[in-house]
Amino acid sequence: MIKYNDSIYYATWLEFFNSLVIHNILFPNTAYQLLGFSELDESL
Repeated sequence: MIKYNDSIYYATWLEFFNSLVIHNILFPNTAYQLLGFSELDESL
């Protein structure tokens, strides 16, 4: 499954990436893998 996230709940992209790292440490069986970035309507 691919999950899209526009980071609306985070003040910075760094907070978003830190959240991913923390999730992957706490829940290794459901770890996220970053596949890349996309642009939609001039928004990353």
